[in-house]
Amino acid sequence: SLEECTWEQPKTTSRQIKTISETLLAANENPHVSLDTVWNELAMKLNELGPPVRSAKEWRKV
Repeated sequence: SLEECTWEQPKTTSRQIKTISETLLAANENPHVSLDTVWNELAMKLNELGPPVRSAKEWRKV
């Protein structure tokens, strides 16, 4: 019988974690920008650094 193969995304890199931290700290200083906008832009940046590649909603869970 064939074994089921499950593919897992690579773990979040230290560079991606640093980008999340820096971006959220900067966003905290500008309350006029919506968090949805911040996360959508952040997801694009993080995916350029990836893998892993995730949606904005998935990145929020990291």
